[in-house]
Amino acid sequence: MNDVVTIENTEMQIREYNGQRVVTFKDIDNAHGNKSGTARRNFNRNKKRFIEGEDYFFLTKEISNETILPISNISVPNRGITILTESGYLLISKSFNDDLSWSVQRQLVNTYFKAKQERDIFTNTTQKIPFRTSSTPVPRNPNWYQRNRRRMNRISEKLDISLSYLYHHILVRLGEEFNLDAANEIYRKELGHPPKYALDIVSYFPELGRLADEYLDMVEKL
Repeated sequence: MNDVVTIENTEMQIREYNGQRVVTFKDIDNAHGNKSGTARRNFNRNKKRFIEGEDYFFLTKEISNETILPISNISVPNRGITILTESGYLLISKSFNDDLSWSVQRQLVNTYFKAKQERDIFTNTTQKIPFRTSSTPVPRNPNWYQRNRRRMNRISEKLDISLSYLYHHILVRLGEEFNLDAANEIYRKELGHPPKYALDIVSYFPELGRLADEYLDMVEKL
């Protein structure tokens, strides 16, 4: 994992504590281009509004040596160190109202804090929900004409013939084995209207569709 992000041309080390991204006062001052100590001063002035364990953590040498919680890129001095979560950072940055600070705040939230959350969601999702495939077959399009429309266009272009000429020869081939007049009459009785197009009966009767497929196969081979 890349341990550095760039915020407004300032490199910022990625720090994590107990599985969440955190920042130090120095990180905030550097990213916002503020005088050293500005973020700490804002924190101390409004400390009663911050909730320990939610907005910030105070780490000591003993905690860092004894805790089983993961700590990443946080050096704990003898005096201890205060680290801030996303909510703590947003509380501190409320007083920074210049254009640069608005831009930095947006980038820190979207690029630094949210990136960790999105990565964790993706990791948890891929770990908990294995990729699955269905064993249920997808039904084939029952309409013969729709299944073969592009195929017939391709054949007519290749042979330099009109589609109507190709349709005619399909029906001639079908008529060699089936009574197409009877097929049209059955179509009319069962659906209540005659076929609108000549090939409608090919889509309606599966046996006609199978023979038409064989005919197109033969034409393509030739």
